Amino acid sequence: MDTKNSHAFGYLGVFSFGMFLLGLVYQMLIGGRGFFGAALMGLIFAGIIAAIIYLFLMTSLGKDWSKVAAKSIEAKAGEVKAKVEQARAPAEADAETAPAPLKAAPVEDAAVAEVVEETVAEAAEPPTGKPATLSAPEGGTADDLKKIKGVGPKLEAVLNGMGYYHFHQIAAWNAGDVAWVDENLEGFKGRVSRDNWVAQAKELAG
Repeated sequence: MDTKNSHAFGYLGVFSFGMFLLGLVYQMLIGGRGFFGAALMGLIFAGIIAAIIYLFLMTSLGKDWSKVAAKSIEAKAGEVKAKVEQARAPAEADAETAPAPLKAAPVEDAAVAEVVEETVAEAAEPPTGKPATLSAPEGGTADDLKKIKGVGPKLEAVLNGMGYYHFHQIAAWNAGDVAWVDENLEGFKGRVSRDNWVAQAKELAG
């Protein structure tokens, strides 16, 4: 987690503690409760406020992922371009200085392009796209996806309808797969990354 995100969660902790103190004082002075009752109400109040702010922060931080990924890809592509230029320079120099009958053949642009394409593809990993699906559960029996935190009966039915029946399918998703499913879960967008389904599925899949 970067410094910006650390500060955000630090502010959340301080704000939550402030809400607890506010709730405590309010319940003791206005609500007429004893210390322990007021402390309990203060905790409940702070917890509700903290949960709301946490969800907002997670949503905001999730949006930063695509920007970070784009910068990483751009930097990687720049490194690859520099390496290709360094590799081509000696060959072109030799071609210029060679005797006419033995002049070296020019560097094949197609080969260079292939190297660049493969390297940039690796830098862009994970690709964004629909992860692999199944037409039916393996062995005729689907896993109980409701064991994943945040997945209820309705959401399990949605996942089954999309072709996801097993923990090992979800455990194999990369960041690009998660982004695609997050965007295409009608009525439940963002739930995959917010509840960290992949980590949970890996534990459940054994």
